[in-house]
Amino acid sequence: MSKPTVFSAIPIIALLAAATPSQARWMNPKTGRFHTMDTYDGDKRDPASLHKYVYCANNPVNVVDPSGHEGEYISLLSAMTIGTVFFAEASPANAAAAATARRVVTGRVSSRGFWAAYPDYNIMNNNMVWDLLGGSLGAEYGPRSENSCATRVSYGFNNMGGADIPEGTPYAYQNRKAVSYKNRPGDNKFYIISAGRMKEYLTTKWGRPDSRPNTVAKLNNFVSALAPGQIALFATWGEHGHGHSGVLKQGYQDPHVTGFLPVDVWVLSAQ
Repeated sequence: MSKPTVFSAIPIIALLAAATPSQARWMNPKTGRFHTMDTYDGDKRDPASLHKYVYCANNPVNVVDPSGHEGEYISLLSAMTIGTVFFAEASPANAAAAATARRVVTGRVSSRGFWAAYPDYNIMNNNMVWDLLGGSLGAEYGPRSENSCATRVSYGFNNMGGADIPEGTPYAYQNRKAVSYKNRPGDNKFYIISAGRMKEYLTTKWGRPDSRPNTVAKLNNFVSALAPGQIALFATWGEHGHGHSGVLKQGYQDPHVTGFLPVDVWVLSAQ
């Protein structure tokens, strides 16, 4: 006959004594581990958020959790600001070093160049974008497509100079020059026409997003923190096959972005 198992409350008491409150959970600061589960259910579109014990999806360098319920990406803009301040104070060549810090941190294309090429919603409606594109893609999608968001972003890349979407990019379609649409031949460049695929392209190109605003207030705060003339690209893809992609910029309002929150955001160089 086996002896009955005896449970001791001492380890549990010791465990609780070592824990400190950390917003919505209890954490042991010596081990850096939580002793209670996260009360936030998570987002099915972000599997890392479904884990009940990890902090900031195991990415504490780039993510913070001020509420204890949901992590938020530290904006790349904040990192640029920190780098700029540090170099401005520490380097004799203040302005040049600060500008270099911005470029090193981002490693992204120019806001100015992209915005000059981007066919924004204030000047072009959906049909006008396909007319501008012409070629085989204009002929195929122009007469029937009700969406041109990712195509606009693709056009920005392909026409700013030096940032063309490369051949072989998954789900990028060539706008064949041999075909004309409304007397406009294609440019033989490659275009992504799906917001979901644009999100995949930006993630592959630049890694995890710099921010993921999930409310209108957070979105507005993010945009207001951008430098004058600086832009950010966003993309999202919902559970039911609906998505959106476009540009965030002070003084410009994408007409659809608030209906697709949360959105993943990548900040471009302020140059």
